[in-house]
Amino acid sequence: ESSKKTTTSLGASIKVVPKSYDLFEYEIGQVIYGNKVAILDYESQTAITIEHPKFAKFQEKVFKLLYSKL
Repeated sequence: ESSKKTTTSLGASIKVVPKSYDLFEYEIGQVIYGNKVAILDYESQTAITIEHPKFAKFQEKVFKLLYSKL
């Protein structure tokens, strides 16, 4: 399945990660906010928070690069 991009009625874009990547297989998520990065394990309900401006900016750029490739 290829990635899909649609536009909502509010003008926001939605992109879908192809099933072949199965990013949610491990039940892990990542949230970038300000100068913090949180890595979430939904299965064990634990989280690691890293507060580091350079690391957060780096993770933001990695996310934007991957998002642009969808």
